[in-house]
Amino acid sequence: MIEFYGAVSDTIARGIERLRRRYYALWLAALALLTAAVAVVAGIQSGVRGFLLPLISAAVLAGLAAALYFLPVKRQKGKLELRVIVDADAGKLTVVQYLPGKEIKKERPLARVRRVYKSKFCYLLVFSDIGSAVVCERSLLKRGTFDLFEFVFSQKLKEKELFSAEKTSV
Repeated sequence: MIEFYGAVSDTIARGIERLRRRYYALWLAALALLTAAVAVVAGIQSGVRGFLLPLISAAVLAGLAAALYFLPVKRQKGKLELRVIVDADAGKLTVVQYLPGKEIKKERPLARVRRVYKSKFCYLLVFSDIGSAVVCERSLLKRGTFDLFEFVFSQKLKEKELFSAEKTSV
């Protein structure tokens, strides 16, 4: 059993939030391009009247994508406190997020983890997309070893610089 427990540092939390925002921004940009293509086809088929609404929609989507991608991530007011338990024998991953006054507990099978990104300061367990990812900060390891963690996810582990904050000290 491997356990990570504690408050995730502000630098790591902001870096992960930046990754999530940029992921969604890229999807919005793709949707904006698709809407722009629809605007061109509508303009060819029906003239200015059919061209205007899809073009405005594409511009709004592109603006939202640019805002998500480029706006800075603000510091969080509260700490993100997590307990992540990897139970390889049972084949499940338990994530407990502690919020003021309550806790949220989720259990998922280890087989649903698609990728595990290893960086200098954390592991990022990605399920279907980056929005459903779980962060395991290396300094919060309470039970188990890094070698055991990497052995459990050896087929899915990739080393990657997750965000530019790794160039600075945490």
